[in-house]
Amino acid sequence: MRDWRGLLLIGIAILLTSCRAATIEVAVPFEVKETIVEEKLTDGAIIMYTTTQENGGEEFDALSIAYLEGDEEKGWTNEGSNHWEYKGNAPLTVYYRDIYDYSSQGKILSKFQLTYGQVESADIVSIEGSETGNQYVNLKIIDIEGKRYFFEMKKYPYIRALNKEKNVIAEEKPRR
Repeated sequence: MRDWRGLLLIGIAILLTSCRAATIEVAVPFEVKETIVEEKLTDGAIIMYTTTQENGGEEFDALSIAYLEGDEEKGWTNEGSNHWEYKGNAPLTVYYRDIYDYSSQGKILSKFQLTYGQVESADIVSIEGSETGNQYVNLKIIDIEGKRYFFEMKKYPYIRALNKEKNVIAEEKPRR
């Protein structure tokens, strides 16, 4: 009599572990308000999205990053980086995230370093990033429905925002 119950439990466990979400928006832990970036990888995707959150009765849009394995055919599984970021209405908000892909034995297979954020000030016309603080590269600003963001699959500890005269009006540097 107990044998069939054990088989049933094993069957349910296999079914639950093999479930994949049909869409990226269903695979992430927070309700997706807007997908900003979907960066395709060999075996999955990294997405940056906004999610509406609440603190002390005040609603705000927070940024979140998700690392998903799978594709549109097989479905998606959430592999991590499951929290949102919000620093308020600063002229420029910058976030950094390291995402790791592990083997079933716990070894690191891949490491993704991300630099991303939101541009709040209308005076900011370009964003630049640097690994060392010496040579800066232009980072693409993503405009979606009047809100502006940036996303790079590289860690840029030095970020600066420039106005139309090319003056630095906001800056992010590593703490020493």
